[in-house]
Amino acid sequence: PVRISIDHHFNVTGIGCVILGSVIQGTVNVRDKLMIYPLKQEAEIRSIQMQDNDVKQSHAGDRVGLSLKGVQSKDLDRGFILSASENVGGAFALNATTARFKGEFNAGDKVHVYAGLQSTPALVTGIGDAGKPVETTKSASKYSVHIKTDKELAYSPGDLFLLSKLEDPKQRFLASGTP
Repeated sequence: PVRISIDHHFNVTGIGCVILGSVIQGTVNVRDKLMIYPLKQEAEIRSIQMQDNDVKQSHAGDRVGLSLKGVQSKDLDRGFILSASENVGGAFALNATTARFKGEFNAGDKVHVYAGLQSTPALVTGIGDAGKPVETTKSASKYSVHIKTDKELAYSPGDLFLLSKLEDPKQRFLASGTP
């Protein structure tokens, strides 16, 4: 199935909403109807451009500009996904591996979560090690990390999530994992 990660969006007079992004997987065609996640709003592809040339379709790996019908630029945000189906959530259990050099954090900590180009603050609601709850992580270890995000994120199974602590001046990266 097609997935397009949106990194820029704007309105063009006479054309409407235009998004710039990358085709992550699949093939997108003019007149395709896809959903915008996490909005869960349908949009139709009016036209496709690659390097200022109109094309009828684009494939995985292509950088594209898409004119969309059925959505306004003001409703979009960086990192939204244009796809036939995505998961959307605000609470996650990640199978995570902590950073090698300072991957310690605690249940109750405020962190920042990245999934593709999306990012949002989150709260670590729990940490598990082999099914047992723990309060603090250790470096270079595997945990089940439960987080509650401030806003919903769009993702597919297997997408990599990154956890960071932006206020840490030494090492901001904490862990990475998949839902």
